[in-house]
Amino acid sequence: MATALAAIGCALLLAACGGAEAQDGGAARTPAVPPAASPATLWDAEGRPKTTLPEDRPADSAAHWSGQRYATHAQLAHDELHMAPLTLVIDADDEAAVAGAMSLGEQLAAYGSDKSRLALFVRSKKPALAARLAEQLTAQGWANVFVVF
Repeated sequence: MATALAAIGCALLLAACGGAEAQDGGAARTPAVPPAASPATLWDAEGRPKTTLPEDRPADSAAHWSGQRYATHAQLAHDELHMAPLTLVIDADDEAAVAGAMSLGEQLAAYGSDKSRLALFVRSKKPALAARLAEQLTAQGWANVFVVF
């Protein structure tokens, strides 16, 4: 009984992974979903944060800030996946959250976080708040601050 179940399982797996080409004449298969394009990198060749191009900036002028570093949600997800220990996401949807983020920045610096290596991504439902917090964090000495839009 166990052997029969194992044989059926192997047959199903073989068919699922494309091992049954003889049945469809060996026709080329196209993937159902095209692979997603990798998001543009946020870092230059020396590992410094890049200033985004005008076409890569949010349309809302309230989200503009002097550092001119912006990230899409896809870029943030990519950075979180590949650079998780050096990525910090800050949600700032009200004034209390902005004050908390500033306090967090001071605490991180006090505990020895490297202000030139840690990337801070600021998200907010209010673009002006995100831009203001990014300005304040940069003034606090953080080198890699991005506004997520």
